[in-house]
Amino acid sequence: MERIVSDSGPLISLSTVCLLDVFSFLKKEVVVTPSVYEEVYSYPIRKRRYMWSALRIERLNPRVDSLSASERSLSEELLHLINNIFYSHRGPLTIVQPAEVDSAVLSLRYDKLLLMDERTLRLVIEDPEQLRNRLSRKIHAWVKINRKALDEVKGIIGDLFVVRSVDIVSYAYEKGYFDAFPRKDIALKAALFALKYGGSAVGEEEIEEYVREKSRR
Repeated sequence: MERIVSDSGPLISLSTVCLLDVFSFLKKEVVVTPSVYEEVYSYPIRKRRYMWSALRIERLNPRVDSLSASERSLSEELLHLINNIFYSHRGPLTIVQPAEVDSAVLSLRYDKLLLMDERTLRLVIEDPEQLRNRLSRKIHAWVKINRKALDEVKGIIGDLFVVRSVDIVSYAYEKGYFDAFPRKDIALKAALFALKYGGSAVGEEEIEEYVREKSRR
């Protein structure tokens, strides 16, 4: 069974809209770091508002793996590098948190498949110029790229395949997950919008394009 390392956001979103069973449908084992497990289960199980979501994640039974000493060292190095890629006149910009980088490093141990709705790390790998422009608009200042740090980061995690919750649900659609619905293209659209309103980083136009593309196949 292929393993997919997940950040907390996608698990929370998929649990909220009752789509956690896409993992068993796709025969993928979910792996998380202890800090992610704390965020998606250990903390919310103690809160009435989030208890039901936590119980669904408990039933999913994700594998919880800690980083080894060498992986911990790599994660710290990677965190430093990523947070020194972009800088303004005020200095380097902090763009990722330790838990996100821990998940990325853990995914290197397995199938290099990382489930993460937060777009920052994905853009570092796939489109740093777009991220630079986003950061520049956000802070209202010119942002430059430290190419040496960027190259070092890509040398470490450049071959990671980073997907979002909407991507894995769309992939499940291709494999027949929605076939029981009379109008499976509408079911896909409804599921993707549910994820969007549940916190997944996806735009309305992107959802519409997803549905058009999938329905043509």
